[in-house]
Amino acid sequence: MKGDYDRLEGTYKLAGLKRLERVAYLTQGIGIIAIFIFLVYIGGAMLNPFYLPLFWASLAALIGIFILSLESIAFRLIEIKKRDSESAKFLMADRSMKKAYTVIVVALIAFTVAFVPFFAEEIQDMNKMEGQIEFTGEETIEFTSRGRFDHLLADKINLEIIGDVEESVEVYIIQKDTYTPGDSYGPAQRQNVEDTEFDESFEFSMPERDFDEYYIVLQSDEVVEIRYEIHYIMPDHMTRFLSIIFIAFVISHAAWAITLYPIKKRYSDKAIYK
Repeated sequence: MKGDYDRLEGTYKLAGLKRLERVAYLTQGIGIIAIFIFLVYIGGAMLNPFYLPLFWASLAALIGIFILSLESIAFRLIEIKKRDSESAKFLMADRSMKKAYTVIVVALIAFTVAFVPFFAEEIQDMNKMEGQIEFTGEETIEFTSRGRFDHLLADKINLEIIGDVEESVEVYIIQKDTYTPGDSYGPAQRQNVEDTEFDESFEFSMPERDFDEYYIVLQSDEVVEIRYEIHYIMPDHMTRFLSIIFIAFVISHAAWAITLYPIKKRYSDKAIYK
């Protein structure tokens, strides 16, 4: 009778633990979503022009998910200890180890993409704006100071004249909403304060700015053909913070797998099913 009572009490405690786990996940999940939406909103999200600043919101969500994963580890450990069946202990340890391995692999892949320069350069090359235009009079090239999801920063602007020209081409880098056709923009209006003319090539390092739309305004009295490139880079703080989070996932779940191994080994011979 006492054994039956103990098993009944243990079952009741496990049910209570499961309820507590569901409540914890639900409330914190709602909190993560609310914080995500709040950070996107205060980051300056807008529809016209479209801008959805996801970096800081995504980082906060990743931190929240990491905390949830630590809580999940704690709940699983308690549940394994409270299970009476040795087969159940073995199965829980086995499944938890497989989940830990999956998290480690995914986190390592994400860390590699975020941290290894080759992948960062590939992402930057995919988002590079480039093209070729031929015009006389005035032409504009539109770009944004940041990626529309806040994952990139405008960095280098390169212009190159194809062929020969008799007169220099004037260039002004200005905010789109200050554009007036045919205008000559003063130093206070343009980003390129010093160099505003070129007859072969032009290079400009775009300073870091909040999100806005910009024009490269080109003016020439003769027909001219220009090749342009606008390079975007991943900010250093983005790769640094993401790398720390992904490594934290790897370390915590590697430690969890190491903790589970002796538990799995202890009950492997006694388990009815494997």
